[in-house]
Amino acid sequence: MFGLIPYTFDEFRRIDSFFNDVFERKVSDIKVDIKETENEYLLEAELPGYNKENINLEYKNNYLTLSAVKEEIIDNSRGNYIRKERSYGKVSRTFYIENLDKDNIKARYKDGVLQVILPKIEKSIEESSRIEIE
Repeated sequence: MFGLIPYTFDEFRRIDSFFNDVFERKVSDIKVDIKETENEYLLEAELPGYNKENINLEYKNNYLTLSAVKEEIIDNSRGNYIRKERSYGKVSRTFYIENLDKDNIKARYKDGVLQVILPKIEKSIEESSRIEIE
């Protein structure tokens, strides 16, 4: 009949599941850029959809750890049909960075991007001079 192929309910469920898996946003690794200047490191991390209160930044024993938690509830109500989905995810990245002034680290979260300024500790420059031998 006009080339139509009948589908069973299970086949529609598999197709729906496939599209949900492909198109729904999944929690993934944190994408990070780190740039070094003469006086500091600049870290930018992509964390779209996270609340600032759920982002944690810690520097301990020369390790900078960035972690974030997301809990998302989707509620689609249509007539007698209710669909609720919950997703929870935790992501974390750790970086070994020494020579930091940990008391002056600054962080700002805006538009889904965490920017962290990691100032370096100023080390005294060792100057050498030639000693004449008599």
